[in-house]
Amino acid sequence: MGDDMSSDIDFDNDKCRTDIFEIGEFVVALDIPKIQANALCVALTAKSDSYDFDWQYTGGRVCVRQLKRKTT
Repeated sequence: MGDDMSSDIDFDNDKCRTDIFEIGEFVVALDIPKIQANALCVALTAKSDSYDFDWQYTGGRVCVRQLKRKTT
């Protein structure tokens, strides 16, 4: 992904993170390839101070979801 913060993010390219899938909020449905969806979610997570992003297929579309990070 280049020289950004994305290497610090724990991201599974093949499966939506369970907590985001189960309780995350829907953000947008896109007609983009899997590789672009992965890159988008990694970039959004890296740039956000409050949310983690992931995606899953629904009806043949990439559906991006977000989940507010727990404060420690």
